[in-house]
Amino acid sequence: MKTKPRYLDLHTHTLYSDGLYQSPQQLVGTAAYNGIEILAKTDHDTLAGIPEARAEAEKLGVLLINGVEITTPKYHLLGLGFQQSNRFREFIGKSQDIQERVVEQRVQALRRIGLPITLEKVKVEFPESRLGKYNLLWTVLKDSACREYFTKVGLSLNPQDVARYFFGQGGVAIIDKLEPEISVEEAIREVHAANGIIGIAHPEKDIREVAELGTLVKQGIDFIEVQPNIRHLNPAKTKMVADFVRSKDMLVTYGSDYHGSTFGRKILDNHGENILSERLATALGIN
Repeated sequence: MKTKPRYLDLHTHTLYSDGLYQSPQQLVGTAAYNGIEILAKTDHDTLAGIPEARAEAEKLGVLLINGVEITTPKYHLLGLGFQQSNRFREFIGKSQDIQERVVEQRVQALRRIGLPITLEKVKVEFPESRLGKYNLLWTVLKDSACREYFTKVGLSLNPQDVARYFFGQGGVAIIDKLEPEISVEEAIREVHAANGIIGIAHPEKDIREVAELGTLVKQGIDFIEVQPNIRHLNPAKTKMVADFVRSKDMLVTYGSDYHGSTFGRKILDNHGENILSERLATALGIN
């Protein structure tokens, strides 16, 4: 008898990072409504919100996998199925602290052009979040003094325009990287020490050439993520990644990078290729 497929989405976000206005309960409810049976909440550089998500998942019959998206200088790495040991919590706390200092540097860069933004304003707007660039962006858009500044200097208040002005090529909030940052090697070591698996998120966005994937495999990543929602953006890059996956027989995970209503990406559903494989089930310890 053929086993019924189990659909998954292993890359999603909530208000604890840059899912902005989406609670863990809302995330799990959306996943369940769309037919997702296995879910990972992978907020950036934080483990906050996992208990709330798990409680809701148990009510709705969704299997919640421990997840986190770890920021390194060049890549975003997904940790999945790890144990929440004190050592791992300390490591993720370190990563979160680094990213808050990055936001503080971005704030200072914006203040130098006259924008009346402060780190405290960002913290007030997003008191429970690991702070990142989109928390900063939305704080500016909602702050009356910042909006007055944009109007005064004749800049658009359209969120996409502000994002490009801040973070696009040559953007005013682009800063030098902090040292020390979380290295790829450290992220891999710590996820493995916590009995989890780790891979690269959205490789089409972060990888420039196939040799980088080879280096990551040598460093110890376990999987490469497939994001069906972004394949159309760069077909050539998608083919390059797919060819590498086949040539190395890499383990694959599927994710949407869903952030809720403020982003255009949709959560995955039960009509695609995002099906739990036997190999992934073994890697994650799923029965």
